[in-house]
Amino acid sequence: MPYILEVQKYNWNSLSEHVGYMNIVFETQQDACDYYNKFNPHMPQLSIIKRLCSDWDSKTYLMYVVREHFHEYLGILSFENNNNNNNNISNYSLN
Repeated sequence: MPYILEVQKYNWNSLSEHVGYMNIVFETQQDACDYYNKFNPHMPQLSIIKRLCSDWDSKTYLMYVVREHFHEYLGILSFENNNNNNNNISNYSLN
């Protein structure tokens, strides 16, 4: 089963809002966790044993969730292809 990263935005009312899915597919849940961990060393790590959902980042208000991939549109740039390469989603408005 392939896996992807869902991007959510944390809101002031403690709820999260779906932003989209990152444009990268992983063979395993652990591959998705390792990818997230590589580009977010300042955040608690994801793990298939402990957590498949990240904390929200206090700078970007974004959080990431490992999901099974079916037929979702993968419209958000991967971390290494992001122009800013700092965990911002540059092609979406986050206001």
